[in-house]
Amino acid sequence: MAISDRRPSPLPRDALARLIDGVQTLLREHLALAKTELKEDLRRTGRSLLLSAAGLPPLLAGYLLLMVGIALLIAQALPAWAAFGIVAIANLIGGGAVSAAFAAKARQEKVALPRTGEELRRDREWISAMGNGHAVPSAPAGEPMTVKRDALHP
Repeated sequence: MAISDRRPSPLPRDALARLIDGVQTLLREHLALAKTELKEDLRRTGRSLLLSAAGLPPLLAGYLLLMVGIALLIAQALPAWAAFGIVAIANLIGGGAVSAAFAAKARQEKVALPRTGEELRRDREWISAMGNGHAVPSAPAGEPMTVKRDALHP
């Protein structure tokens, strides 16, 4: 191999600049992926809530009429104020218990970003392989890599 065939080694400053640019691009793309996943999750959740809310007015009207009917039935044995008070207290206790149960369930649910997590895992493996001097792993077949990893090398 002739000396003229060898490419001159890049300056460390140029290599560092390319590395920083690559890392910045990688981070930007991960943030964009996370943002996209969050938007999809919020859109799906909003659509589900909207469809669920469509049945609330008739449900509420039916529930109120049922409670008035129960109170009027109890009012045949007790004074009306006591009958309506009993129905109101039963509703407050039941509603509070249901609300507390769903609030606890909502606190336990975590937002998952599966694709972002997978990309971060692959990046950790790639960086680890580079640090150990091993060959750089490629993306699984059929899946494009988020960032062209060759962009970091001259």
